[in-house]
Amino acid sequence: MVMDTTLTLCVFVRPEGHFELSTLAFVSRLVDEVIIAFADGRNAPDSPRLSANMRLLNLTWEDDFSKARNRLLAEVKSDSLFLLEYNERLQPDQLKTIRRLAQDPSLTSEIHCFRIDVVSADGSVLESTYEPRLWHTETQAQFSGRIYERLETSSQPRFKYHDDPIIKQDFEHRTDEQEQVIGQRNIDLLEMQYIDTPADCHTRYCIGLTYMMRGEFELGLEFFSQLINEFKDSDFSRSAMVFSVECLRKLGRPQDAFEKGLDWVQSCPDYGELWFFIGRAALESNQRIKAHAAFKKAGQIPQICTPDLYRDPAVHDYRADIGCVQALASLRRADEAESLLADVRTRVPEGDLADLDHDFIDIWLQLNQPKRAFNVVEAWIEKSPEWASTALLGIVEYCFNSQGPTQAYLMYQGSIAAYESLLQFLPVVIVGAALSDMVDDHDSHFNHLQLCVQLGSTEREHYRTLIRLLVERGELDRASEITELEAKLMTEKDA
Repeated sequence: MVMDTTLTLCVFVRPEGHFELSTLAFVSRLVDEVIIAFADGRNAPDSPRLSANMRLLNLTWEDDFSKARNRLLAEVKSDSLFLLEYNERLQPDQLKTIRRLAQDPSLTSEIHCFRIDVVSADGSVLESTYEPRLWHTETQAQFSGRIYERLETSSQPRFKYHDDPIIKQDFEHRTDEQEQVIGQRNIDLLEMQYIDTPADCHTRYCIGLTYMMRGEFELGLEFFSQLINEFKDSDFSRSAMVFSVECLRKLGRPQDAFEKGLDWVQSCPDYGELWFFIGRAALESNQRIKAHAAFKKAGQIPQICTPDLYRDPAVHDYRADIGCVQALASLRRADEAESLLADVRTRVPEGDLADLDHDFIDIWLQLNQPKRAFNVVEAWIEKSPEWASTALLGIVEYCFNSQGPTQAYLMYQGSIAAYESLLQFLPVVIVGAALSDMVDDHDSHFNHLQLCVQLGSTEREHYRTLIRLLVERGELDRASEITELEAKLMTEKDA
C-alpha cells in the first residue's frame, strides 16, 4: 500500500441522536472524505452548509441498526475508514494518529479497536470498553444484528487494541419518558433479532446481558451458562464466564461464583477481567488471601482476542489494584495497602476519586484506623474543603462511638490545628463546640460558640450558652449584642 492511503471519517447518528455538523469543522480537513449518516433521515438538518469533502446520508429507519450502518459503509470510497458515533469527540491530534495508523500496510489484514470512555458532564468515566473503529475496505467488514451490532468479516483479521487515543463519548441525559421509549425499542429489536436468529450466540449473549442489567440474575445466568457449554473456547463463552460469576455474586452466592470462576479461568489464564470478578467474589466470601491473588492476576491483558470478548480497560488501568488494596486492608496489611492506594490514586480518573476515597475512608474505619482515614481526607482539603469537612465529621463520629468523647476530641483538635480552614463550615464548628463542652475544654468551648454565632447557627442553645459565658466574663456589651441576635433569630424562625 502506498503512503497516500485515503481515509473516510464515518459518523453514525442514531435515531434518537442530535448532531451538530460544526463539530467536524477542524477534523474534516484531516481526512479525504466525511460521511454523516442519519439512521432516521427525518432528524437530519435542512439545507446544511457542508465542506467540499462532506456528505450527508439520510436513511429511512427500518428497525435495524446494522442495516443502517452497512448502508453507511457501502458509501465509503476511500481505502480505509474510521467510524465515529454522533456523541463522541475527536480532537485533530487524535485524528492525526488515526491517519498514521491508516497508512500502515498491515491495515489490510487488521482491524483496530480503540478505547471508548463514556463520560458524564463532570468528567467522570462511567464506562470503558474497546470497539472496532478503523479498518481497510478490503476487509469487507459488515455489521450484523438489529441491535447491539457485531462487526463481522469474511476473513479472519487480527484485532489490535489501542489505549491511545482514547475516544470520549458523552453520556446523554434524557427524561424518564425518553429512556423508557428507547429502552422499550431496544428490547423490541432484541426480541425480533432472537426470532430471526434464535441460535446465534451473539444474540443470546445480549439477551443474557439485558436480563442481568435489569436485575434478573437467574435468567441472565441461564443464558450465560448455555453459552459456556455450547460455545466452548469462544470469546462469547469467556465473556459469559465473567457475567456468570457476577450473576452468582449478585444472587448472594459468592462462594459458588469464586469456585466456578476459578474453574473456568484455567482455560484462559491471561483474561484479567475474569480474574477481577473472581477476586470480587473471593473478597465477598471472606477468602481474603485468594482475593488478593486473583486481583494480582487481574492486571493481565489477553494476548489474543476479538471484540466478542468483554473488556474493561479500567480493570488493568486501576481497578485491579484497587481490589488489591481492599484485599490487603482486609488482611490488615495496612502499610502495604496505604502505599498501593497512594499509587493507584494517581491513575484513577479525577471524577471517580471522591467515590474511591469515600470507600477507603469506610474501610480504614472498619479496621479501626482513623488516622489513615484522615490521611485520605487530607488530599481533599484544598480542592474540595466541603467534601473534606463532611468526611472529617464521619471520622470524628466513628471515634466518638468506638473510643469515646476524649479520643474524638483529640482527633478533631488535631485535624483543626493542621487545617484551620475547616472551621469555615458550621457543622464542623458545631461538633467542635459539643465535644469541647464534653471534655471541659472551656476556652475552646467558648471560642467554638462564638464561631457558631458568627456562622449563623440556628440553634438557640448556642446563643444562650454564649450569653451566659459572656456575662460570667463581664463582657456585658457583647452579651447584649448576642441577645439581640438571638431575638432576631427566633423572630425569623417563628415567621
